[in-house]
Amino acid sequence: MMPIINWSLIAPEVIVCIAAVVVMLVDAFARPTQRWITGTISLVGIVAGAISTIWLWSTGPSTADAFNGMIVLDELRLGFTLIFLLVSGLTLLISTVWVDGENLPAGEFHSLLLFATVGMMLMASGNDLVIVFLGLEILSIATYVMAGFRRTDVRSNEASLKYFILGSFSSAFLLYGIALIYGATSIAEPGSRVIGGTTNIAEIAARIGQAQYPALLFAGAAMMLVGFGFKIATAPFHIWTPDVYEGAPTPVTAFMAAGPKA
Repeated sequence: MMPIINWSLIAPEVIVCIAAVVVMLVDAFARPTQRWITGTISLVGIVAGAISTIWLWSTGPSTADAFNGMIVLDELRLGFTLIFLLVSGLTLLISTVWVDGENLPAGEFHSLLLFATVGMMLMASGNDLVIVFLGLEILSIATYVMAGFRRTDVRSNEASLKYFILGSFSSAFLLYGIALIYGATSIAEPGSRVIGGTTNIAEIAARIGQAQYPALLFAGAAMMLVGFGFKIATAPFHIWTPDVYEGAPTPVTAFMAAGPKA
């Protein structure tokens, strides 16, 4: 059975993603004196994403049937989407002078910022652990590069490298935890028939009481907490924060301290 695809449910993510691609294309052909164009396109994409989010809010909250239930549409998702867009918009505005002053490639920075925003939005809209992991990795990879955006600065390079190594380590914990939860949520039906596990958050909640391997469920949840703990820098998984926040450019540090934490 083919899944139902309803692109309107992920309209904000699609709009911001298209804006990021357009920024890359424009940056490839624009002259150095036209650097302001990519910032304008990025801001327009963020505003358009916010408008589409408000439009989705007006349609009424519901669990999306499209994409095999992997996308959710409720106030929590839409509220956090607006927060992410606001944080990205403010970061874009405060970084304009910095990008010009440092003589850095504006188009690359703006596209990375938009892709990081898309990753956060996917995490908020995900009703499946696969979507959550996909959004987290899109966000993480973009912020790894943004942390080391001052390529000639040793401290910025150090920040990016440390963030990349520890971030990859935490991603492995998170992914292994998801795998354990998938295995733990397999259930047995009458007649010795076993139904495979699931990564859908709603189905996981429904199967917790019937899980065949409760120990795996607890182990998977613990490993996921470790993975998320690294990403949001909660104690005792915050050891990377001082070096990364000190070495990363100030607009990037402001973005990392607000958006990804939310």
